[in-house]
Amino acid sequence: MATSKRRNRTREQKQQADDARSDGNVAHSSGLIVRHADLTRARPFRWAWRGRVLLSYINLLVGEEGVGKGNLVAWIAAQLTLGELDGDLKGQPRKVMIVGDEDDFDHVWVPRLHVAGANLDNVVHLVSGPTGDIDVTSDAEAMRQLIADEGVVLAYFDQLLDNLGMTDSWKDKDVRMALAPLRHVARQTNVAALATLHPNKRKGSFRERVSGTPAFNALSRSSLLVATHPLDPDRVAVVRPKGNYSMEPPAFEFHIQQIMLTPPREGAEPIVTSKIVDTRESLLTKDELLAPPPARLQEDSKAGQARKQLAEMFADGQERPASEVIDQLTAQGITERTVTRAATEIGLKRRQEGFPAKWYWKRP
Repeated sequence: MATSKRRNRTREQKQQADDARSDGNVAHSSGLIVRHADLTRARPFRWAWRGRVLLSYINLLVGEEGVGKGNLVAWIAAQLTLGELDGDLKGQPRKVMIVGDEDDFDHVWVPRLHVAGANLDNVVHLVSGPTGDIDVTSDAEAMRQLIADEGVVLAYFDQLLDNLGMTDSWKDKDVRMALAPLRHVARQTNVAALATLHPNKRKGSFRERVSGTPAFNALSRSSLLVATHPLDPDRVAVVRPKGNYSMEPPAFEFHIQQIMLTPPREGAEPIVTSKIVDTRESLLTKDELLAPPPARLQEDSKAGQARKQLAEMFADGQERPASEVIDQLTAQGITERTVTRAATEIGLKRRQEGFPAKWYWKRP
């Protein structure tokens, strides 16, 4: 009997070693799992949204309540369900999952996703888990199985703090322990975990403004800041203040448009919802979005001069060669970068023609 037990234990240990070795891990006789460097296992990072939302990792979306984070996520999700988001999954319609209920799914998310153009068949709402409300620590294995079975590529946590159980969000070690299972789930399933946090009222760097312990931002591999555009209160800007694995992408800007939607059922009442429109990339920097209104916003600053002169120059709706416009303003001591940024800020449209390429600007 003892010999049989030893034989079974040996088989189990061998099976464990074989399982560990299958992804490069080796079970050491000490009981520890080790991994030896092997270039054949090296892989490039993969992006759900290039330069902004990283697959297989935790990503943060930080912004004040009501600034437009939900509309942005609905746009990202819709693009993924259609296979149209710029990233490594482009051309491959995939599923997304909404976790939590800070915004009600039927009242808010479904209408918002629909007007964003999403394929609703590719949207999953995770309502609760074996322990009740979703807890990223205790429900990690169930989430891993669901994500793998459904083929989810983006899991959005509609207020991450609601999914941390009794964790003290101001204690570094507590947050690290609570999020460790979610990090493993993301790595094992190649899902992009995107989580919302609100900023605090402090000034300073982005790291200092993320609510709770700095561990949140430290564990995120890509953190996005969503805020009102410093030059146009009717627009929203998105920058990436923290990113580990790629060059910082351009700022992403949009306008939020209100939409009236009538559900396709008899007697349905119209629903007020919204979506993002007029999306574009710009030269806005993270420092400009984080800083209080700087001197450059004043009309007597170089940037203000450039915006004012460009607005006057293109008020007639005529198209002009960009090089001539830049030469005219740089002759007044305004740098080319300031001119091109001002052109973006006032919404000039760009058109390329000929070879070598010549650029033209025009007010829409």
